Amino acid sequence: MIYDTRTYELRTDAGKLLKKLHCPIHKEWSQLQVIPGDDTKRRCGVCEKSVVDLVGKSDEEAEALFEESPDCCVCIVRGSRNVRVHRHEDASRPDPCPFRRIQTARGEDAINQGVQDGFWPLVMKVEQSRKIYTWMAVYQNEQTGEVLTVGDSRHLPETPWKRIIKPFSFYPDHFEHKIAAYLIPVDLAVGERVFLVDLIEDLVAVYGNQGHTSRLDSAYAIWDAKKFRVEWSEWKDADRLIG
Repeated sequence: MIYDTRTYELRTDAGKLLKKLHCPIHKEWSQLQVIPGDDTKRRCGVCEKSVVDLVGKSDEEAEALFEESPDCCVCIVRGSRNVRVHRHEDASRPDPCPFRRIQTARGEDAINQGVQDGFWPLVMKVEQSRKIYTWMAVYQNEQTGEVLTVGDSRHLPETPWKRIIKPFSFYPDHFEHKIAAYLIPVDLAVGERVFLVDLIEDLVAVYGNQGHTSRLDSAYAIWDAKKFRVEWSEWKDADRLIG
């Protein structure tokens, strides 16, 4: 497959248009939420949509995917051998996000690289909030020995599957580094509204209906010269799923 960063078009190697990929959030695969029991998809904490990993998929498989689900979100992981990315430097192309994006550096090496690139790092601890959680139960096939993880009580497996580990709660997001930093441009003005691409703080985006919550991945914020005031209220802005 071929992806063009100027037109946002994903095409087969033969040139057939598969889909126009247009998302203002620009999440990396590592920034998406893991879906227990499904390695092929992850969840975006901003829009709550599932995102399919294109790594290893052939043109035919991708074509079938979009024919079945035209609105499907996909992720092109950097370095994927099956997707060639044609990049263009075009300053005239309109930015889908009207506010300046503030990037996050995670870990000592990335933070120091940000300093070398001319940014000032606003360093913070990466802390897990008890308000962010999901659950899992484990089932085993009594005939084959295979195991199955389940995180939705509406879809429990039947015989010959037997529950071997009862439901338990856990923090669903994995962050390798214990410190992270927002990379502050030298010309950032006090009171300027920005878009934090990779939120460091743990804030609830969704209160689920199956014993889980989802973390807010990105947010708008106001710079007050010392920190970002994130424009998000867990009680007013977070979604509450019913059913």
